[in-house]
Amino acid sequence: MPRTVVLILSAMLAAVPADAAKVRRFPKRFLWGTAISAFQSEMGVGAPNDTGTDWWVWVRDPANVASQRVSGDLPEQGPGFYRLFAGDAKLAKNKLHDNALRLSIEWSRIFPHTTASVTSRAASRPRCWRRSTRSPTRMPSRTTGAS
Repeated sequence: MPRTVVLILSAMLAAVPADAAKVRRFPKRFLWGTAISAFQSEMGVGAPNDTGTDWWVWVRDPANVASQRVSGDLPEQGPGFYRLFAGDAKLAKNKLHDNALRLSIEWSRIFPHTTASVTSRAASRPRCWRRSTRSPTRMPSRTTGAS
């Protein structure tokens, strides 16, 4: 058995490219950042609860709780990014040295009622967070997803 392990390790080491130890640099404009999911972070710490999201129902579904598909951690006990945005963005920039911050806005916050008639153009309008994250070294981006 030990001989087999040695042979396997030898074969693995032989398969490593010669330049594997070479230090590779990231491109100058590479974005180092933090990603934040709205539902996982925005509620809590005095922020308004978003009971209109499908995730609100999902984490409370008795079958999900019984089968342990959900942790039991409720969003209203979350970190409160909804209210703490400015300070958290500053921490990401100054302490983590991020030059990118990818965040989501819960769809049900933008459209608290059915979105069946919403066009993609109408969904591209949330600008307040873009203005507050814009700087020469940070580039805002947007993703949307229906809940």
